[in-house]
Amino acid sequence: MGSSLAASRDFFDHTLVLPIATEPKTFNVLVAQETSSTEVAQYLFEGLTEFDPRNGEILPRLAESWEHSPDGLRWTFHLRKGVRWSDGQPFTARDVVFTFNDVIFNPAIPSSASTARVTATTASRDSGALRSESGRSDQVMAPS
Repeated sequence: MGSSLAASRDFFDHTLVLPIATEPKTFNVLVAQETSSTEVAQYLFEGLTEFDPRNGEILPRLAESWEHSPDGLRWTFHLRKGVRWSDGQPFTARDVVFTFNDVIFNPAIPSSASTARVTATTASRDSGALRSESGRSDQVMAPS
């Protein structure tokens, strides 16, 4: 009986359990439109930033800091160091570039974000800095 209780605690310590009315139609946060999908997808992916609904502030997530040009058309995101994927590989600006080019801007994947115009670069291979410029390009460019 004791081992069953221990197994139960371990299960809930490492398992996301959500009460939802219906099964999600997708786990892709970019195309999720109905509540059953968005409720689950929000827990699966980390964004560059996060909106705090309590005070309206934008909080850092995968981006540790950012700045923008005076006209608001150019944004530079500085990525957190030491972030790794579940397979142990480091998270880089190239991963963000992939997300924009192969997912968000992919015409085969309908997304409300696909109309954005963004370009990107990095400060160096080790320290990722992602720059987005509104109205400049419909693709994110790979870092050098």
